[in-house]
Formats: sequence, C-alpha cells, structure tokens
Amino acid sequence: MYDISGNHFAGWVDGFVVRINNAPTPAFPGANFTADKWAGSFDLTVNFTDTSTGSPTAWSWNFGDGTPILTGVQNPTHVYTAPGSFSVTLTVSNAIGTNSKIGGPVIVSAPPAPKITNCNSTVGITRVLLATNSTRTLSLLLWNTANGLSTYNVTMGFNDTRNTTFTGVYPPNWMPAPQFIFNPMSFGVPVYNVTFSGVDFNQTKSNFNVSLGCFQVKGTQEGESVLILKNYSLQDYGYNGITLTPYQNVTIVVRNLYPIPASNPNGNPTDMDLDNLYEDVNGDHQRNYLDVIWFFNNYGYISSLPEYWEFFDFNHNGVLDLGDTIGLFRIIYG
Repeated sequence: MYDISGNHFAGWVDGFVVRINNAPTPAFPGANFTADKWAGSFDLTVNFTDTSTGSPTAWSWNFGDGTPILTGVQNPTHVYTAPGSFSVTLTVSNAIGTNSKIGGPVIVSAPPAPKITNCNSTVGITRVLLATNSTRTLSLLLWNTANGLSTYNVTMGFNDTRNTTFTGVYPPNWMPAPQFIFNPMSFGVPVYNVTFSGVDFNQTKSNFNVSLGCFQVKGTQEGESVLILKNYSLQDYGYNGITLTPYQNVTIVVRNLYPIPASNPNGNPTDMDLDNLYEDVNGDHQRNYLDVIWFFNNYGYISSLPEYWEFFDFNHNGVLDLGDTIGLFRIIYG
C-alpha cells in the first residue's frame, strides 16, 4: 500500500477500520570506517570502528597484510607485525545488498634501531675518541618499547680486545639497583664482554628512550675497536619477545695524549662534555678562557704532534691550525 507521496505502508482492512503500520524501506548499505591511528612502528595495534550506513548485519575485514579475512566483527582490533603500506577493505551487507570501502593505507615502519649514547643522554653516537687510559661511560638505549619492557638480558662486547676493555656496569637511573644484575661481578682483570640484565617489577618505565644500562669503557692502548651488541633477549609486559632492528656499531678510537706541554703538572687534557674534543686543554678540569690562552701559547708544541689533531680540531676542518683557537673560544663562550 502506498500514499500519495509514494511512501510504502504495510496494513490491512478490517471491516470499515483501516489499520496501518509504517514500515520504511531498508536502505542499501554504505561501507565506511575509521581507525585510531594510521601510522607507527611494528608491532602496531590499530583499532578500527565501523561507521557504515544502512544498518549492515554482516562485516568482512581485509587488513591488507596477508592475514586471514576477519568476518562477523563490527569493530575489530588488528596488530601489524611487519613494516609496509597496507590498504584496508571493509565489506558490509544487509538484506538489500553488499558494499565495500577501501581505506588507509596503514603505514607501518620498522622501529628505530637501539643506539649507543653517553650515559643518561638520548643522543646517539657512532664514534668515541679516547685518550689512552681514559674512560667513557656509555649506555644502550631503546627508542621505543610500545608494549613496555618487563625483562631483558644483554651482552655487549668488542670485536678487537687489544685496545679497549670494560671497567664497570651501572643500572639505568630509572631502575632500582636490586632489580639490575650484571656479570661479571668483578672488573679486576681485562673484560671484553659484559652481560647485564634487568627486571621492571612495577612497570614504571615510560615507553620512550629506555636505557638498559650504563657501562664504562677504557682505552688501554692505541688502536680502534668496535662496540657490538652481541646477544640479547627482551620481553614486553605480556612476556612476548621483542625483536630489535640492527643498530649501527660504535667505533672506539684510542690515541695517545699527554700533558701540554709535557711539563704541565695539571695532567692530560680532558673531554668534559663528551663530544670527542678535548676543550680542557690545560688539564685543570675546567673549560674557560684559560684553555683558549693555553692552546694559543702552546700551539707550537701542539702542532709539532700532528697526531693530536683529532683531540683539538675545534673548528672542524680536519686539520690542526690556529683557527682552532677561535673554534675553542666559540665552543666555550657560544
């Protein structure tokens, strides 16, 4: 039955009384959906929400990453476990018909590789310049642990054991010492591999810039060696294994360096800000105008030792020259 406007009604006639029920015509489905995120590093968890029109009664999701098509779920959650660009297809249907919508893409990237930093810093480094018998404390840093970090076990080592050694291992500043374990327990002899472990019982650490531990390295004689992540095991809060992207190895360069001049009672120059430049030229463990004057007055002595250029290339031109005096002044006084 229809009225004059073309609306459809269902009804019946009973004697002289007309009883009418309004029954709107079902609409053709229109597929549509949203996601709580469209990009991130794996493992990437995405929550999809169906916003289709036409009151669909069936849903089929193709997440585009080769996993089986999911049916019968209106608002699914999906985990992308590999990098790539993935188009998502939602197909909906009702009694009238079927419709599909392709959305996205979801961009999944590999998580940034772990990096070596100076201890308690977040800036990655790829090269460390050490004077013989000097030390530097470094850290292994994870950029992101999307699902937390419950336990870990890490082994660091050198590819060449002739010129570097480990002299200490320390817990990251966010983890109570009793929850941090390292081996060996004694550093009385040269150590070329070191293993350390941690447990986050209270799940207190944030997901970004997670330091796993600090370790001190010492240059024992001239040469170069590479600091390597030799082995690791990490688990998230659900005790699922965490896979790391290979990180860029760090080269430890050891060079001889002596007081300037040799008779200076203060001792060797030092790298106080850990930037591989030894701004404390006079060895008094301060950085000030005295170091600029000391460098200028002793330039003749310094320039007679060309192997020192790496320590004092303050103007970053790859050679040792008087321009480094100006470079040193600018470093100290901005």
